[in-house]
Formats: sequence, C-alpha cells, structure tokens
Amino acid sequence: PCILFQGTSDHTVAFKTNVAFVDAVNAHGGDCRLVPFRGRDHGFFNPLKSKADAAKVLQLSDAFLAKLGLSGH
Repeated sequence: PCILFQGTSDHTVAFKTNVAFVDAVNAHGGDCRLVPFRGRDHGFFNPLKSKADAAKVLQLSDAFLAKLGLSGH
C-alpha cells in the first residue's frame, strides 16, 4: 500500500504523471492512493511553506499507517 500527496499545480512533477502511476499500480492489484492538494506546488507540505498543509499531511499519513496497523497511536 502507498499514499501520495501532491499539489495539483506541481511544476516539478506533473500531476497527471502521478495519476497515471496510481492508476497503473491499482490496475495491477496494488493499493495506491493519491491525495490532491488543489492549487499547491511541489513541496507544498514543507512546514516552512505552510504549517497547515504540513499538519494535514501528517494527519493523513498517520491515519493511513493506523489503517495498516503501523501507527504508534
């Protein structure tokens, strides 16, 4: 299982590239999820750029890991 976080306005890695990756992984029996952050650019979850986005990514990451039984909470 994997989870990806990406800004829809990422100029380093085209958003459609990760959409295609997730689709391909899932088509082959994988479990991959893409969480879009509308209007955000590459590295948007750096706490120096946005503490709110960083906190949201951490929250979603923890929930993802908890679902897999891997969280320390």
